[in-house]
Amino acid sequence: MTDFGLSKEDITSGTAARTFCGTPEYLAPEILTRGGHGKAVDWWSLGALLFEMLTGLPPFYNTSDREQMFKDIMQTELVLPAYLSAEAQSLVHDLLCKDPAMRLGGSSRDAEEVKEHAFFRNFDWTLLLRRQIAPPFVPALESEFDTKYVDSVLSR
Repeated sequence: MTDFGLSKEDITSGTAARTFCGTPEYLAPEILTRGGHGKAVDWWSLGALLFEMLTGLPPFYNTSDREQMFKDIMQTELVLPAYLSAEAQSLVHDLLCKDPAMRLGGSSRDAEEVKEHAFFRNFDWTLLLRRQIAPPFVPALESEFDTKYVDSVLSR
């Protein structure tokens, strides 16, 4: 999952990146403080995306005040809806940990931490890598330009 318009070359030089870029709703606290960041920002963004997919809006979303949204990202405690399963709540909570060193995936174990989370306990990562998992929905497209599954708001 990458926005190639914002991607950078490998940052394994041992120094933290200091780029301030990205979708505002998905920015990790360490990007907002401009203190330098590593790969843990990507796990934060995954948590924000999962939160939005599960609830309909990004965490800390504020349509009228971007500065308040940034303040909330850095300071406000995350509130998870009660209708989410315990595993989903735990996954999103752990990915949206404000401390990058404590964030799920933020250690040297990186993705292995995330893959071992209880949310994925019935998921076979080997089958995924082999492309042997059937998708739950396969769109019936008439051409590569078919937009019938795109929201009307997006296709205007």
